[in-house]
Amino acid sequence: MAPPTDRPETKGEVERPFSHIRQDFELGRSFRDLEDPDAQFADWLDTVANVRVHGTTGRAVDEALADGLPSLRPPPPPRRCGRPPKNPEVS
Repeated sequence: MAPPTDRPETKGEVERPFSHIRQDFELGRSFRDLEDPDAQFADWLDTVANVRVHGTTGRAVDEALADGLPSLRPPPPPRRCGRPPKNPEVS
């Protein structure tokens, strides 16, 4: 989701997670194959990122996420591009 253009001060809030991942996960790592980054990232999430205590909320990230998940709505259905398919004739 893009930040509102009339509030540039919120841009950092949207971009901060990407720099956090780059600085705390990516830099200095090497990967054996194409599957290795996913495995290392999952381990990093479970052992470092999601167990840390958030500076603002004072709660562990994974606990806050677990509390918030029940209130999330499901994503909307995918949108179709172009014309809808024609219905086949039924004989």
